[in-house]
Amino acid sequence: LNGTLDEAFFSKEDIFHLKDVKTILQIFNFITFVIVIILINIRDTWKNYLKHFIKYSTAYLILVIFFIIIVSFNFDHFFILGHELTFTNDFWLLDPKTSNLILLFPQQIFENIFLLIFICNSLLHLSFIILCKRYEKRHYTK
Repeated sequence: LNGTLDEAFFSKEDIFHLKDVKTILQIFNFITFVIVIILINIRDTWKNYLKHFIKYSTAYLILVIFFIIIVSFNFDHFFILGHELTFTNDFWLLDPKTSNLILLFPQQIFENIFLLIFICNSLLHLSFIILCKRYEKRHYTK
């Protein structure tokens, strides 16, 4: 979306929706960047908060797994709900018969991406918990 999209291929609604998605991703990237900067700046106090990190990461992991289970039973409902909560306009209500955007990216792709992201996220948190516990065991049990 750095340049212009082919208006002969994409409808105006497709283009508006893609621009909205780009804005949301930019906001998400900015928030992630701020969180990483904050975490880097508190690294000296990590050992003081290690137990809290393990506890919160474990709770987060449990919530993510619960969320994956709930959403996978009715992805359609949560896909629509996510769009309703995220977008302030109706450009996401694209016609599956005429929208090339939907032809390129059917809903099944988003279900697969959703599962992949949450599975990877869960594995990262599990790794984080294991690494923190190993660090804690090495440095605080002596």
